[in-house]
Amino acid sequence: MLDDLEGEDAPQIWKQRYWATARDRRLIDRLLLYPRLRDQVRQSRENSPAKPWLIAEGFQPIGQNDDPKKAKPLHLTSKLFIDATSPYLDLFLSHAECAQLPSKDLSLRRTSNPLVFRAPHVLVAKGFTKVAYADFDVSFRHALRGISGPKEDRELFIFLAAYLRSSLARYFLFQTSSNWGISRQEVHVEELLRLPFPLPDRLPTPKRAWEIVKQISQIVTTASTNATQPLVNRQDVVQAATASIETLIDEYFDVLPLEKTLVDDTMRVIIPSVRPSRANPTIPTITPSTTEQQMQYVQRLCATLNGWAKNGPVSVQGHAASSSNLGIGLAVLKKIRAGDPPSAPPDDFGDLLIALDHLRQVTSQKLNTLELMRGAKVFDQDRLYLVKLIGQRFWTETAALNDADEIVGSILMQTGQGVA
Repeated sequence: MLDDLEGEDAPQIWKQRYWATARDRRLIDRLLLYPRLRDQVRQSRENSPAKPWLIAEGFQPIGQNDDPKKAKPLHLTSKLFIDATSPYLDLFLSHAECAQLPSKDLSLRRTSNPLVFRAPHVLVAKGFTKVAYADFDVSFRHALRGISGPKEDRELFIFLAAYLRSSLARYFLFQTSSNWGISRQEVHVEELLRLPFPLPDRLPTPKRAWEIVKQISQIVTTASTNATQPLVNRQDVVQAATASIETLIDEYFDVLPLEKTLVDDTMRVIIPSVRPSRANPTIPTITPSTTEQQMQYVQRLCATLNGWAKNGPVSVQGHAASSSNLGIGLAVLKKIRAGDPPSAPPDDFGDLLIALDHLRQVTSQKLNTLELMRGAKVFDQDRLYLVKLIGQRFWTETAALNDADEIVGSILMQTGQGVA
């Protein structure tokens, strides 16, 4: 086990225990079975002829306190320049969206490998907030990283740019990178290169994988052309292209519907809650869940349990209630005969306080305890009560999937004295 700490993936071990649930960790473990981006991309310090692509930071200009005599020269092939703060660094980049440098010859504090400024290349912000493909030579500063390679890999580079912007890539990096989700949003080079990135020929169906690469390349190319048309909103064009790309990325990586649920919940609830700001102070994880979210939780929970008990003599149905004043929600599952119509909620379910008092009495009898703990799961005859905090994090479909795993585990470990 200690030898594993020497591996390239060791730093993510502790991070996976921070936000990821048990279901998330299983998805991450599956994705880690794919070849990585680092198998295709080398850093400047590497001498790896087997890796045809290069990643490097942009140049660093001379500061006010730097000695001009120590400046280092850099010759560029183009005067085009893009700033890391540019709003156009989004999926694709055009000539007109770039600035012009006064000269191709620069004197800098720190230069970069000039090959990284050559097309085709993908530009990635350090905070992983912006990703764009550029089909022409363009330079940038050290707040951006570039990935460049042979011109014959153009379609793969467009695919890479689309993939890096996808929910799947952002989900993986959020769950595995050392900074994002804990302090400031930043993805280090080694963490970026850890991303799963199998080339089409390495997948079980190479022909279909190449078709997906070409489809995404065509979508991005068409969007780039459409965005230059008069009276066209670039953001709308990008959003439409992204919607089409997401489905193809999921197919490429064989993401199952339940795995997609984990990704969507992380993107919708977890990531927006990490660093609230004055402009966006909402924290979804602790925002009270709505009746619709609670209903979706119960439906997913029941569907998962009933799916495992398919063709069995019994099934479960559920209901949920909550109180924003108490900050607590309650879900109850009832065992019924398979095929029976849904029944109304239990009589004591209309008043949450009455339901919680009933659970207090049950747990006092079974566990000799006087206080009902939040997060408890209590079996009582043909019912199962789940007491949860009211925050949205506890009522996502991801939470339902993990709760279903725990419920079945408890049932399988049942003893003569009750549930272990």
